[in-house]
Amino acid sequence: MRPFRVLIALALAAGTAPLLAASAGPGELKLFRDRNFAGPAMALAEANSSFSVSPRSVRTGGAVWLLCERPFFGGRCQEVKEDSAKLTLHRAFSGTVRSARPVSMAAPAVPDEPKPPKPPKD
Repeated sequence: MRPFRVLIALALAAGTAPLLAASAGPGELKLFRDRNFAGPAMALAEANSSFSVSPRSVRTGGAVWLLCERPFFGGRCQEVKEDSAKLTLHRAFSGTVRSARPVSMAAPAVPDEPKPPKPPKD
């Protein structure tokens, strides 16, 4: 199972293409390349700890999502509570989101390097 799907506008039946491209399933996050829910979109149904996308509009599917500037939910993060035709990210993002997760979900642990065992206490 892939953690996310990339949706690219394809030649769909005229009239239904805008509706399909703009809708998001329940709890699904859709990040659009262009404002007003236009252009190619990346859809997330679950947390994704490492990707790179520069969204200009977003659909939340009724859920609250946390967008982060760094992989593994690091750096500055911003909550997105509702759809936004003109997404404004904090300037620390430099326009790029690198990880996202639903707010109700705890952040997964960041992989650490193995630590040497502690010496026994005497």
